[in-house]
Amino acid sequence: MNREALEHLIIDRRLGELPNDVALLLDAYLHASPDANSTVQEVEATLTMTKQAVHTSSTNDTTLPSFPSSRIAAAMSDRPRRPSHLLRWPVALAATLALGVFLGTRTKLPTSPRPVQSIPVVFHEVSDDAPGDFWSLSPRQSKSTSSSISTRHLEWSSPLNWPVKGESL
Repeated sequence: MNREALEHLIIDRRLGELPNDVALLLDAYLHASPDANSTVQEVEATLTMTKQAVHTSSTNDTTLPSFPSSRIAAAMSDRPRRPSHLLRWPVALAATLALGVFLGTRTKLPTSPRPVQSIPVVFHEVSDDAPGDFWSLSPRQSKSTSSSISTRHLEWSSPLNWPVKGESL
């Protein structure tokens, strides 16, 4: 068994964290190996010194001084302490708005004319008595008796404007 594993097992046994069957195996190993006794004594001495260094006596009074009640009351109050506290959000909003207007007027964005695109849209008009019509489309379609196909173009000059309907040639 290597020294590091032996030290871990000894510490666990001293702290009461070692299961009984593992503790019995450790005792058997320590009884069979006289070299390990020096390691056990070193670890035990280290643990004893650590316990003495960490252990505090109850004679030392380490109570904290009382916190000033005026500071507690000031922290619990909902009113702001300074008038500038009330102006913080409006001033920040005004500064943001001014910065946006300034940058918007000073920045020159490249503008290029976009070509007008025409999109062909095909409408198929069907009579009401044709088989296979979908029931919800019949009131919206014209009441013609013949089937006809007409092509119309939508001219869309900008995404900000509505498309304009136009007839095809």
